[in-house]
Amino acid sequence: MRNRTVVSDPAPARRYPVTPRGLARAVSEAIGERAERVEALLADTAGPDAGAALAALRALGCLMDHREAPLRVRPARAFAAVRRIGGPNGKYFANLLWRLRA
Repeated sequence: MRNRTVVSDPAPARRYPVTPRGLARAVSEAIGERAERVEALLADTAGPDAGAALAALRALGCLMDHREAPLRVRPARAFAAVRRIGGPNGKYFANLLWRLRA
């Protein structure tokens, strides 16, 4: 957070039913709430209409990216590259950030 906010007057806390929290906690709670909504949505829309589920996820603000490329190898060989991601091989991008996350 670039600009810290320091409140020394306790009067607003008595007027409003808001519990102050730090930035890390606020972000964590927001992500948790979003994850719960997405999980509930997926459970409700599980079925043959994947398009409706994707539209609902987009309405929740989820960003999605879909890419395809033709391959001239068997699926098992193509998927072997995906299975090697992580562990001692690292990720395709931002290895340091993934290590810090762990």
